[in-house]
Amino acid sequence: ASAGSTTRRLSSSLSPELGASGSSWATHQLGEFLSALSRHSDEAGAMQCAVELAAGAIEAEIAAILIGDDVLASIGFARGRIPAASTLAASVDRGFLEVDGVGDCQTIAIPLDRGSTLMLGRASNDVFTGDEANLLRAMARALDLTLRMLRLVEDERSQREQNAQLVSMLQERQLLLERLSRIQRSISTRAPLDDVLKSIVAGAFELLGDGVVALHLVDPEDPDCMVMVESMGLDPELSRRVERKRIGEGAGGRAMVEDAVVVIEDYEGAEGMVKELAALKMKSAMAAPVREDGHAVGSLTIATYHAGRHYSATEQEMLIAFADIASLALIDARMVAEMKHQAFHDSLTGLPNRALFLDRLEHALRRARREVGSSVAVLFIDLDRFKVVNDRLGHAAGDELLAVAAKRIESCVRDVDTAARLGGDEFAVLLECTEGVISSEPIVDRVLEALRAPFDIAGHSMTVGATIGIAVSYTGRENATELLRNADLAMYQAKSAGGGTRAIFEAKMYEAVVQRLSVEGELDQAIENQELVLHYQPIVDLETEEIVGVEALVRWQHPTRGLIPPLDFIPLAEETGQIVEIGRWVLREAVRQADDWRHLRPPGSPLSVSFNLSPRELQRPGLVDDLREALRGTGLDPAGIIVELTESILLQDTEATLVKLSQIKELGVRLAIDDFGTGYSSLGYLRRFPIDILKVDRSFVDAIARSGQAHALARAVVDIGRTLKLDTVAEGIENAPQLAELRKMKCMLGQGYHFSKPISAADLEQLLRDAKPPRPKLLRSDTTSPTNGSNPRHSAHAIPMG
Repeated sequence: ASAGSTTRRLSSSLSPELGASGSSWATHQLGEFLSALSRHSDEAGAMQCAVELAAGAIEAEIAAILIGDDVLASIGFARGRIPAASTLAASVDRGFLEVDGVGDCQTIAIPLDRGSTLMLGRASNDVFTGDEANLLRAMARALDLTLRMLRLVEDERSQREQNAQLVSMLQERQLLLERLSRIQRSISTRAPLDDVLKSIVAGAFELLGDGVVALHLVDPEDPDCMVMVESMGLDPELSRRVERKRIGEGAGGRAMVEDAVVVIEDYEGAEGMVKELAALKMKSAMAAPVREDGHAVGSLTIATYHAGRHYSATEQEMLIAFADIASLALIDARMVAEMKHQAFHDSLTGLPNRALFLDRLEHALRRARREVGSSVAVLFIDLDRFKVVNDRLGHAAGDELLAVAAKRIESCVRDVDTAARLGGDEFAVLLECTEGVISSEPIVDRVLEALRAPFDIAGHSMTVGATIGIAVSYTGRENATELLRNADLAMYQAKSAGGGTRAIFEAKMYEAVVQRLSVEGELDQAIENQELVLHYQPIVDLETEEIVGVEALVRWQHPTRGLIPPLDFIPLAEETGQIVEIGRWVLREAVRQADDWRHLRPPGSPLSVSFNLSPRELQRPGLVDDLREALRGTGLDPAGIIVELTESILLQDTEATLVKLSQIKELGVRLAIDDFGTGYSSLGYLRRFPIDILKVDRSFVDAIARSGQAHALARAVVDIGRTLKLDTVAEGIENAPQLAELRKMKCMLGQGYHFSKPISAADLEQLLRDAKPPRPKLLRSDTTSPTNGSNPRHSAHAIPMG
């Protein structure tokens, strides 16, 4: 009973410290394992607890402890259907086991004391890692120690004469667990690796050593050699002489080669021992391997000058426990180093990321503030045609392009410079100069030339190019974020000039951004405060010059700057996404106004109202629902509402676009292609999509009065609409000669300043009241169209525009 309470006390003292750290997976799992085992006073309970915790630690579906023909403990098997011990043992040799209800499992076996084996199986394709094997070995060692203690406790109950020996052994175990606990705490709290390794050597010396303890690790610069990183019991001169040895030399070298515990009881007569130690009459030694990723990367050795020293099985187990925790310390240190690297480096290119770049830039700026004559420059690099590659060839090709571009940029800078990837296709370079004025031109020229050269990506040769913004600090007064922002602004200035070149930051660039942000903020308020208004430009029958429709055009009635035209805020709204909310308002307002004007038109001659739809609005999920809701409750014929689209929309995700346009058509609303002839449409696209109207771009109308090729091209565009049985609207009619030529071409409809500029709703209503009532138009006799099959709604309202 005394021994059992001691074990529980030791484990409970270990558990809180391991559990509190939580920063090392293996340390945390081992701590929980030790704590749980300490709560069991019988072998069966301890073994069952061990298989459950071991399986949980590495996410295994099955686990068992085998000895001979018996299965001592198990988890994961159906009740009464546990395979025989021989079957489980054979599965380890085969590498897999088929388990009822689980399927094929990969298996791993860890030897335990007294000929028993801990077998685990996992039903995933992931192989067991070296770290998992290290943890299982540490758990197995802890289980062996626990079972041994439990057996000793049992022996004490039956044999009083062994009480003294048992108490002594328990005290040793207590010292071992306390020492391991302190070391594990230092690992969990991220103590320096050198301090942790020093604690391991000190612990082994305290419990096992009566002469020398040394820890060796593989030399990272020469994998055939090992270096003594910590030792106790050696004088400094001897330590210097034996610090570096070939792997395989001495007890520690043999333990690394054999990847097992090595015991040398006749050191002077054994082959391959360290000559300097043999000359000093070293009598015996013992070494255990230190592992990382399942491979021996070092060894922990104890040795003595005392004759007749014999290392018991218990002492060997204690040495292995210290070696195992050294393994965990190395693994944890490597993981921390990798995490730090990943936190400050881009995983795709290996370059420093934005965080590390800003940190180095801040250091450079502080140096520039201290040292007169120092200067700092930042290059902000953006690949010009990366999106084209990414969209056409896929993300894998895009990643390959970024990796190659990173290498090219690195090859253009000096060793003292920092090249980084900021994200996406954006890179940056930090240049420092400690004397004189910094010159970025040579590096900028090299980078532009390197990125202008063709890339061979995914079997394709392509030219990408880049645009670079440059910001320079001669005093260091800027902070890192500010200087990087300035370089970014300069890059956008160069990009707006056509790209493929450079620009140096100037203060006016920042002022433009501030103005842009101000407009963006005011535009949010404009939507909320209902400062947006619609103006309407009449669309007329070119034969009679009667108004048959209007186009709704949004304006911004600014409280202090007056009426702002769309070109001054719509591009910004497109970029920021504010266009979606603006478009939703335009849709509702245009439909409402069309319903108000119904009474101004005679039966059979309704007034159509059209409005523009941007690509971003078309992608909005709620567009069709909003349009349906706006029409609900009105007396409008849906065909009197016309949605105008740009040609480029037809090329964006064509299947999804076709679905969305078809949904709009199902409402009875008509579709128009705006500015036709300036984009990328083909006759195939016009036939495939349910288009009703072509609006001929003003550039064709401007050239229509001229003879030759321009006139022929304008006629061809008008003829396309007539051939496809689409209504054709000429935009930008400015004078009588243009009108006369369009009539000759039999273009039906038109709009422009020759008839009316865009005017307010009130002015348009007065114009409609004063105008001669339009004559009712007959519908076309044909009710089918090549663009939409047999849908009669497509052409039923071809004349007039509504």
